[in-house]
Amino acid sequence: MSDNSAEEVFLRSMKEKADAEAVQYEADGANGKQTESTSSDEYDPAQAVPDTFSPNPAQDHLLSSGVVTQNLPHQSSDRPSSAAGNIAATGLLDQAVDENGGRSQSQSMSGSSSSVSSPVNIQTSNVPFHMDGSTDSAIQENASLPNASSHGAEGAEPQSPAIPSPNFASGDTAAYVQTQNNPSGELFLGVTQNGVVHTDSDKPTSFSEAALQLESRGDVEVAPERSTFQDSETKASASMPQKSTPAAAVLKARLPNDTIGILEDRIQEDPRGDTNAWLGLIDEYRKRGKIEEARATYERFFVVFPAAAEQWGAYIQMENEAHNLPKVEHILSTILRSLPNLRLWSIYLDHIRRRNDITRDTTGSSRQTITQAYEVALDNIGIDKDSGYLWQEYIQFLKSKPGETGGPTWQGQQKMDQLRDAYRKAIKVPTQATQSLWKEYDQFEMSMNKTTGRKFLQEESPAYMTARSSFIAISNITRNLRRTTLPNLPPALGFDGDREYGEQLDIWKQWIQWEKDDPLVLKDGTDQERQQWRDRVAFVYKQAVMSMRFWPEMWFDAATFCFENDMESVGNHFLVQGINANPESCLLAFKRADRIESTTPNEEGDDGIARRGAAVREPYDRVLDALYDLITKTKARESQELQKIEARFAATSEEQRKAIDEDDDDNADQDETDSVEKRKVAQLDAIKGGTAMQIALLSKAITSAWIALMRAMRRVQGKGKVGDKVGGSRQIFTDARKRGRLTYDIYVASAMIEYHCYEPEATKKIFERGLKLFPEDELFALEYIKHLMLTNDSISKLVLPYVPRASANSQQTRGSSSRP
Repeated sequence: MSDNSAEEVFLRSMKEKADAEAVQYEADGANGKQTESTSSDEYDPAQAVPDTFSPNPAQDHLLSSGVVTQNLPHQSSDRPSSAAGNIAATGLLDQAVDENGGRSQSQSMSGSSSSVSSPVNIQTSNVPFHMDGSTDSAIQENASLPNASSHGAEGAEPQSPAIPSPNFASGDTAAYVQTQNNPSGELFLGVTQNGVVHTDSDKPTSFSEAALQLESRGDVEVAPERSTFQDSETKASASMPQKSTPAAAVLKARLPNDTIGILEDRIQEDPRGDTNAWLGLIDEYRKRGKIEEARATYERFFVVFPAAAEQWGAYIQMENEAHNLPKVEHILSTILRSLPNLRLWSIYLDHIRRRNDITRDTTGSSRQTITQAYEVALDNIGIDKDSGYLWQEYIQFLKSKPGETGGPTWQGQQKMDQLRDAYRKAIKVPTQATQSLWKEYDQFEMSMNKTTGRKFLQEESPAYMTARSSFIAISNITRNLRRTTLPNLPPALGFDGDREYGEQLDIWKQWIQWEKDDPLVLKDGTDQERQQWRDRVAFVYKQAVMSMRFWPEMWFDAATFCFENDMESVGNHFLVQGINANPESCLLAFKRADRIESTTPNEEGDDGIARRGAAVREPYDRVLDALYDLITKTKARESQELQKIEARFAATSEEQRKAIDEDDDDNADQDETDSVEKRKVAQLDAIKGGTAMQIALLSKAITSAWIALMRAMRRVQGKGKVGDKVGGSRQIFTDARKRGRLTYDIYVASAMIEYHCYEPEATKKIFERGLKLFPEDELFALEYIKHLMLTNDSISKLVLPYVPRASANSQQTRGSSSRP
């Protein structure tokens, strides 16, 4: 107990010390130690951020231990094989959109879930309720869902709390490898959740286990790392003595029978990739009869996977079994608007029919309610290729209405008109029931009046033939499609599962392109027909993003289509939901910011310019926060893996020590000890090298985001003034240098902005500042030389090649002179 108390006291003291240093650092920045003179005549970026400054204690300096040049680990058997890798750093790593619609060689980092749309109010009185305004073009804004019940207070409107809008913070980190099997030599991404690479089930789960495999095969090769992504923070921390900080805590071991605890640990480690852990935890709670815990787990699950329609259906079934009808109505009112899923709408219709008994309906209100429910459902989901059975159910329900079809009474005439209208709509939709519905329609018309029946059949025949041939084409395209709404993380290129994921992605793209090609001949028709074509394409996009939620390119394509076809609100909805699902995606963030910039009107005065700049900057800040968070989690995961290796080898050393005491062969024991130490060092270097590679790629993505933001602020606010309400591009450059994790590219971009737009004299100052931070980066020196050649500065051009060497020598001289 005393040891534990002492350790707690030590950890608390270290945490307080680190917090105090962080507060002091922030105070120093607030007190004006990092200011900048931005007069039009004397802009010097060195005055904004000094050459070296104390790094934030909350951030570690970049690793420089080396890079791993061999395969990265795969996933163990307790991980879902479908969640094979993921989610790439994005300005450099987003899925590119090429002209042919093909799949790019990069992978995207995706993340959180989309927010839940405004609810559809399901009431329990006989008055039909209406849906709120929506961005979903497939749902008519003034369409109304019928009430669930006609039994007064028994089904009073539920007051259950609304499902919170998700605010998922991703915990994914990216693992980059360069393999001998990759002839192009390009880096590809094995996406990890906090360091765990998602691949096949028979592979190790972490960098430590991967290091064991690499070292045992003799494949580990550690190369010196070049200083290509150093920043001011790195330079400062490298020149200062490092303080020891407590390492990240390793997850405590669980007892084998602690099923719930083990599943919770798996979810905490990999919330987006380990879907089996989520479903297993829910199933475990339900087996034990803990409905409240299962309900809470469902709510957590839907924050991460808000579009998982199958799980929403299971959730509703659980509440039905518990006879919690108000909760069922609350769930349906929350999700129906945002999830155009056939099963969910079928559950809704079953619920409406359950609460409205037509056998005891003397006034006809229950039948009217059910009819309205069918109409609303078919308006929203009736264009689905699998919705044929829903059309058949609706027609059979209409046939069951009282009165003789086509009879002399008004009821008979109304019944005939409703059936004819339903048949005409159904036979124009390509479904599996199109042919059988046409046969029924033929019999219906001929039974009413043969003369007028032949006329009606002749008018509708072309639309039916087009729908029938279209369904055959859709069936051929989607034969191997898995229409799941529980998305998987995209595997890294070349890893297990990548080919299968790519095949599914290609099928979705082929289906979308088929709809865009307009085989139903709607695009060039009337305004109503053109709107039907738009709705069909948008509907397929919605189905695709439910399955490919963590593929940013799909969200990007959907938003682009909507913007090009006067569907502004739907396009913005796609972008917002896509960013919620993939907060690390530079592709979506840049598209969203560009859309805000192009649609937000200019305002006069500094206040208006500041408001417009804040609106444009919001998507950039969000993606930057997500990328910086990935670096933090990558470092934390590395600390855990290093601790595991240290603990494992410590136990091995203790066993060896006992064996040495019992053995007289000292030479053999010493050789074995040296071999164990070498294996330990190799494994530690492999993990450190892998982490360094991840941080290097993330640093490139972060730099790209800062550069895009700096250029956007130049367009919106001009050069601005650091610390002013209108900061402009110079404020962004200052903010980027304060947060760190930058490559040399941002100095080149800032220098070129100053040279071409504002103050050419400031360009040389920025290049010289960058040269101090990246003295050994030949690419930065090359950019500087190009600029000097452009400006005919031959003297500086001749001196520049010797600056890095002189700088390095001067640093060595200063270091040697300080030694006693």
